[in-house]
Amino acid sequence: MMISHETPADSLRKIPTKVIWIAVLSIVVLFGGLMTPWDLIKQLIADGGIGESGVQILAFIAGYTLPLTVGFAVVLFLYLTGLNRGHHIFTQILAVAVILLVAGFFSKALGVGLSPDYLANKTVNTPWWPVTLLLFVLSAYVNSYGIPLMISALAIGGGVALNIERMLKEEGKLTSSVTL
Repeated sequence: MMISHETPADSLRKIPTKVIWIAVLSIVVLFGGLMTPWDLIKQLIADGGIGESGVQILAFIAGYTLPLTVGFAVVLFLYLTGLNRGHHIFTQILAVAVILLVAGFFSKALGVGLSPDYLANKTVNTPWWPVTLLLFVLSAYVNSYGIPLMISALAIGGGVALNIERMLKEEGKLTSSVTL
């Protein structure tokens, strides 16, 4: 039996890709302190969008924060496509923690991006171990990146996830139905 359901991405797909990347660039340069709001507006007008210099800024920040950018893109993609539905909240929290943890380990093993420093991190105890693991992983990222880079990585990862979901949907490789 096929049951059709709307995913979170269905409503976001109405937003033009250009607008998404302008928002991502705005978040990165404003939170990162790379430009003043006025300089950003002038650049966006001059380039008719994010332009080559905006792409270079996003590429540099994405490369520097690669494990968090990729990890968050995977997590958000799973959410956007509705693949998290039907799973217990602790399973979902554990999945997010493991995805971000594995992204950090791969970054370290491959020598790409700034890997989170798990060893310099203090453990946060909660009664629920999946939450404890997630807080441990997130605090390692915060300690390694700082808040501005972390926000930038989340913005870029979000833009990437939205683009990948949109591209796969247009190619017919994603459906909005589940087989029971």
